Amino acid sequence: MSTSTIPEHFPDTYSNSFDMALQQADSRLLSAVIRDTVLGDRKWYNIYDETAFKRVTGRYQQTLNDDHTTSKVWVQTEKWDNAPLIDEWDDKDLDSIVLPTSDVVMAQASAYARLADEILRDAIKGTRITGETGTTTEAFPAANEIAVDSTTGSNTGLDLGKVAETARIMDSLYVPKNDRYFVIGSKQVADLINNVSESKSRDFVTESILSTGTLHGKTWLGFNWIQYEDLSTDSGDVSVRECLAFYKPHICFGDGERRTDIRVRYDLSDALEVRTRTRLGACRKQNSSIIINCEEA
Repeated sequence: MSTSTIPEHFPDTYSNSFDMALQQADSRLLSAVIRDTVLGDRKWYNIYDETAFKRVTGRYQQTLNDDHTTSKVWVQTEKWDNAPLIDEWDDKDLDSIVLPTSDVVMAQASAYARLADEILRDAIKGTRITGETGTTTEAFPAANEIAVDSTTGSNTGLDLGKVAETARIMDSLYVPKNDRYFVIGSKQVADLINNVSESKSRDFVTESILSTGTLHGKTWLGFNWIQYEDLSTDSGDVSVRECLAFYKPHICFGDGERRTDIRVRYDLSDALEVRTRTRLGACRKQNSSIIINCEEA
């Protein structure tokens, strides 16, 4: 006799592996900066300051020598790790579900990419370490910050005026035209799609933003565009997103190596430990970066 219900002895079925939860798995900023190996705890970069010519006013005049001025910028690395455990009986208790060992390593690689982006984000817009011994701190220059109400007198999202002002400030700082990057989030992409006709026209961008729904990976108005969702908000107003623009050679990522070991922890009932550790840091060599404040309310 047929029945409309499934007998209770019918078994459940399940996947024998794990799927990664939604997350940023790749680094958005590492390819847009200079990567350097830092073997010690920290490293300094020498900056040769601006110089100028003097007029020669006579024949056979004694040469007047100049003292050249230099400065130092430091990158300070910090240590990080991630070390989940897999119980010694998990391979039995999970039955036919495979142990998530490789998934752990993949998740750690994704976490490393996000950590690197966070450290770079903070270096682009944060405090610099300078001075002979690396003990002097230098705040981000206020002149390099575009106010949230700069274009209309009231708070606005990303618009053409803010992009143009970013380019103007970089020009005034003599930042070369090549290797300029502009970092925005999904709300700023929506602002450009909804409010900036130039972003949708092939007269202004090689591939219209409408064809892919994003500027990520494209070049527009002299900038290489990156979409990154973990940009900081203003400390006094969480509805204001701090978008960033920077010049690639002026942002340095100090890579102190990443290592992964999978080992049995005999002190923890033979549990399997998957430990990844790294040492990294970043610095802004010169003050050519711009913070662009954009309303998200």
